Amino acid sequence: MSGTDAVTEIDESGRSGLGARLGVTAAIAGTTLLVLGCIGPAEPRIQTGPDATVTPDGLHKVDDVPNGTLFIKPGYEYGSYGEFVLGETVLTTRPGSRTLDESEIASLKERFSEAARSALSESGPVEVSERGPCVALINLALLNLDLSDPPDDAATRFDSIGSVTLVMEIRDGHTGEALLRYGRRERLIGDQGSGFDAARNPIMNLAFHQFVVDFHRAFTEALPRVSPVARTLTCAQRAGLAPLTPEVDAIVEIEAALALTPDLFDGERIYETCSTCHLPRGTGLPDGSVPQLAGQHRSVVIKQLADIRAGNRDNPMMYPFAYASRIGGAQAIADVAGYIATLPISTDTGKGPGTDLTLGQSLFERDCASCHGARGEGDASRAIPRIQAQHFAYLERQFEWIRNGRRRNSDPEMQERVQAYSAAETRAVLDYVSRLEPAAPK
Repeated sequence: MSGTDAVTEIDESGRSGLGARLGVTAAIAGTTLLVLGCIGPAEPRIQTGPDATVTPDGLHKVDDVPNGTLFIKPGYEYGSYGEFVLGETVLTTRPGSRTLDESEIASLKERFSEAARSALSESGPVEVSERGPCVALINLALLNLDLSDPPDDAATRFDSIGSVTLVMEIRDGHTGEALLRYGRRERLIGDQGSGFDAARNPIMNLAFHQFVVDFHRAFTEALPRVSPVARTLTCAQRAGLAPLTPEVDAIVEIEAALALTPDLFDGERIYETCSTCHLPRGTGLPDGSVPQLAGQHRSVVIKQLADIRAGNRDNPMMYPFAYASRIGGAQAIADVAGYIATLPISTDTGKGPGTDLTLGQSLFERDCASCHGARGEGDASRAIPRIQAQHFAYLERQFEWIRNGRRRNSDPEMQERVQAYSAAETRAVLDYVSRLEPAAPK
């Protein structure tokens, strides 16, 4: 699936206009009823690239989220939102559901709002009365409410069963831009005292509260993956209230390029400019003066090109070939990055001396594999580069530039971690990396 074809907005007849603006996806509305507290074994990971599921308003689906479906916008510093304001709460019913009177509808909306208000306040943000910069606008929805009266032979009022899709959305309170959307289909039951009396049923209070708690957990677990490509913009920078920097300029172009579908034919045409140095198959040079690009993740190439163009990475040799005036704008970056990712990786590359590979493997497994992968395959979702089968001399130069701060767009955690490496350890680990090869095709 790709682009908006993967998403269907829910806006059935008779629904509030906010229901359409929420843009709740079919993936949320149709999800299987979930058991509260069930934690999936995998780590949440945001979808990127041309096959990502993206909503019409630019939210990317996050895989392996426990207890619900989460869509989120990459490239935001969510921690900069210290205040929130509750917006409208929408309630829609499924055809054939038991009809609720106005007081029941009002009660459900109010109780959902109160559960959100309580849980959000406990997690840190402060509620305010007006929208503005650095204020998160929280919209809530109860969609497709399907409620049936208990059968005549019901043993208890617990047999009063229905379901509803609960949705929580966050928007920027200044621009109105959608930032995040979380939802799930919730099973409803009555209780012995009230059956399903929307105005009094205490089980609904627990369901609402648990939903918001699970939302906060899902968001917190996904947060390290939210900004996979670049450092994020603060809400003040988004609102134009704080100065932009070369780093921010790069983020804007990175986001634009990632959202575009690459044209591989045009990417091949643009790559002819690159092939003068990187060679027609992207293999680079064994002496390390030019890196191997073949097979590099699209997100990595996009980030590095955007950083060079914005002045966030120093590479004078690349300047004449990377600027928009030479190859084009964000679409050109998306195209050439997509083409480079299709080139087969060569293993006939520059290697180290091979004298201390046991030490190199030990250091790699201790310090590098958690980010770069067990085989040096990198992580496209976080724009962590593929380093397997890279030229040894190139790895040495970049390692030193990261350590001394010359490579300004490097990861701060990596820069800190490599400070303690001796010359012998540096050579050993990079020698080992230069010999890593891609896994054999299945």
